[in-house]
Order: sequence, then structure tokens, then C-alpha cells
Amino acid sequence: MIVRDRVFEILSLTYSEGVKFTSQDVYDLTFPVLSRTNPFNNGLKGTVLRELQVLRDLNHMKFHTPGIYSLT
Repeated sequence: MIVRDRVFEILSLTYSEGVKFTSQDVYDLTFPVLSRTNPFNNGLKGTVLRELQVLRDLNHMKFHTPGIYSLT
């Protein structure tokens, strides 16, 4: 499973469509899972932010203001 799928799965299980959350919320939720599969990746925060952008581009989520998101 690629990182994007893991991030989306965790968000889908945690937040309902339209519920707003922050990038820090996403990082706090996904870090424990992603760090187990990638223990030597010191750039996980950047990876998570990049995947949020990809998920937005795929219309899986919406950016409201800088750092505020929701699932669509």
C-alpha cells in the first residue's frame, strides 16, 4: 500500500465528509502508522503534506484555508 492510500484510509476512518481538520491533525494521526513502515524516514511531515496535495488534486479532499482541510 502506498503512503497516499494509507493517509486517505486513516482520514476516512477518522473524519466524516465535510468535517474540517488541520495538517497537524493529519500528521499526528498518520505518523505512528507511517513511522512503523518507514522508520528511517526523517521527512514524514513533508511526505504527508505532499500526499494531502495529491489527494486534493484527485478530488478526495478540499483545502479551505492554509492548513485546514476536509474530505469530499
